[in-house]
Amino acid sequence: MSILDGQTNQWRFEIRDRKTFSIIWQTVLPLTHGDCEVSPLANAEWLTVNSCGIRLIQIGDFKLKSAVEYERELRNAIIISENYFAVRTKNTLEIHAIK
Repeated sequence: MSILDGQTNQWRFEIRDRKTFSIIWQTVLPLTHGDCEVSPLANAEWLTVNSCGIRLIQIGDFKLKSAVEYERELRNAIIISENYFAVRTKNTLEIHAIK
């Protein structure tokens, strides 16, 4: 899940135990403004979207795997299948292959 720390205005990503809700792992996300949404990927990975910003972040293996700055302002993203995801920007809807 993504959580905004109201005191520091910093986003973090957390993995929690589904029964006890205790934190298993967490990391600070390199986001400076906007909201943060999370979509599940295959193989216990996640895609975070900096809505109202331009950054997509892939998380897996308990680390930030990659961060990409998108060419247009993001709104959200959703996984369509094992091989594709859709990104909604301020003015477009785009389909991308998962690599």
